[in-house]
Amino acid sequence: MFTVGSKSSRLWGVFLFAAIVAGCGSGGGSGGAPAAGGTAPPAGGGGAPTPAALAISGAPAPEIPADVTYCFVPTVSGESGTVSFSISGLPAWASFDDVTGKLQGRPGSGDIGNHGGIVISADDSSATASLAAFGISVINNAPGSVTLSWTAPTETTDGASLTDLAGYRIYYGNEQDCFVNSETINNPGVVTHVVGNLSAGNWYFAVTAFVSSGNESGYSNIVSRAL
Repeated sequence: MFTVGSKSSRLWGVFLFAAIVAGCGSGGGSGGAPAAGGTAPPAGGGGAPTPAALAISGAPAPEIPADVTYCFVPTVSGESGTVSFSISGLPAWASFDDVTGKLQGRPGSGDIGNHGGIVISADDSSATASLAAFGISVINNAPGSVTLSWTAPTETTDGASLTDLAGYRIYYGNEQDCFVNSETINNPGVVTHVVGNLSAGNWYFAVTAFVSSGNESGYSNIVSRAL
């Protein structure tokens, strides 16, 4: 369901679908059964549970095509206070938010190559935790493509026919809820589009609709594909 217009009139019947056209590998899948072995938790025990230690986790995408925006946001757990973030090895083409830990940037053709030694750390004033060092390879182009299809909105919540639909905007990124790339379709009759130049990894997509006045809806449902 989309929201369009200054009066938040809602557009019904919009849903997004995606299919891999050409990937860099197999699609996603489900995890297997837990591995056998390991150490069983101790039986019994007593006393107060030990507080969880500060931890930072996440899987930064290892590559990004030139002229496509990269985004990564780590996850923290076990914090005992307000968390701040820091980074070392920040690529020249990227920026970093020390409040959210977001690493974001759009490399150009002059940045092609590997940018390694990146370390993101979290600090809650009583402990510090860091991700393992990682690198981002900026590549010239990528073979991955995804075809997106959606249903067009036809009316608003007040039952009025939608007569001024002007087009759609596709948002996508390599991190969920980080739609830092977009493509605009200035034709309301087009309900299928191929997004190309996608590198290996997970990609997330959403579509909005806009009317002739320029007002734009909220995001459609989010779909993801692994390439």
